Amino acid sequence: MCDIIRRVVGGRIAPIVFLLLPLQLLAQTSSSERRVFGNVNINVGQASDVGWTDGICYRPISDVRPGDTLTFAYGPHDVYRMSSRDHLDNCDFTDGIKLAGVGDSPFVYTVTEQDALDAAAAAPDGGGIHFACSVGAHCSSGLQRLSVQVTNPSAVELIEERNAVPESDYLVGVGESECNLYQSGVEVESGNFLEENALRSTCTEAVLGEDGRYHVSCLSGPATLTPGGVMNSARIMHYPYPTDRRVVVGTRTWEFVSGDPIPGTVEGVEPVPINQLYVHHLSGRVILGQGTEGIRRSEPDAPFPTPYGSLTGDEGDLMIFHIIDLREVDEWLECVECRCRDPDTGTYLDTGGGDGQTGGVSCCTNCTALEGPTMDYRMRYNVSYSDIPDDEP
Repeated sequence: MCDIIRRVVGGRIAPIVFLLLPLQLLAQTSSSERRVFGNVNINVGQASDVGWTDGICYRPISDVRPGDTLTFAYGPHDVYRMSSRDHLDNCDFTDGIKLAGVGDSPFVYTVTEQDALDAAAAAPDGGGIHFACSVGAHCSSGLQRLSVQVTNPSAVELIEERNAVPESDYLVGVGESECNLYQSGVEVESGNFLEENALRSTCTEAVLGEDGRYHVSCLSGPATLTPGGVMNSARIMHYPYPTDRRVVVGTRTWEFVSGDPIPGTVEGVEPVPINQLYVHHLSGRVILGQGTEGIRRSEPDAPFPTPYGSLTGDEGDLMIFHIIDLREVDEWLECVECRCRDPDTGTYLDTGGGDGQTGGVSCCTNCTALEGPTMDYRMRYNVSYSDIPDDEP
């Protein structure tokens, strides 16, 4: 969602831009609140929230029928249909079919009668249709894979109200073993992860400054990288603004730090040199920033001049970090540019790869084979905000 930009006039908030939500967002109510007949569209990862990305554990989608559609909304990813459940579990893209590439979002897949027949034939060995992302290690390390169970309803069921409406559920930030339990149907309390993450992500109390704004400093949870390691995954951030009301956003700056913070504080860490950790890009709304060029700079995210303001309330608490650890990396330029490698020699290409490309997110994988020493990086982000005036001028 976009920020709601409003003008504060005489203690009232007068909209200057009216924003319309997409129809699919307006229609997203629980299955208990709506009656559904016929075919439905399923937003993978509830597209308005996280969509199709790495770092997300996707629950298999069940009760899908021929004619239903799956919408994949994504950023630097692709969509492959895997040839079997074994290929999905092992992230083996042999005989897989590339359905959509980077830049083809959103991609809509329509479930067919043949899908239902294939699912029934392969049922003992994990029937269904299976999808994964082939970019980097998104499938293996990033858990970016999805199974969809397809059934062929009877003629009577086709005209009756659907008893079960398929939905795409997910968890954020869980490990491989916990994800496997969740995908097998075991109830994994996402709150446990949120509680653990809250212990590793913290914010100071808001302090009123001389500029009339409240100031807050925060630390994200750790992102652990090996020398030459690449991470492009979603993370839960500590929300730095009040949750009981909307406020006017002031300045927002950020940087990455390392070290062991003093528990419950943002102290005890040091800024990471930009020639050690390269920030390829950031996605999300807690903090806005393009990449390394935005470190410790407020200009790319300058507040609107009075009496205008950008209001909180639409950001969510999810951010995606695409960061590259440059320790022990000799060919650092090729690494940060995500150059493709020759599949035979492993050297970086100066000309197009097998699919005609020289580089891109699909080639953004670890730049060394080193497994240690690892280092924890955290984002330190500083924000300011002010309350909406409620007095007459």
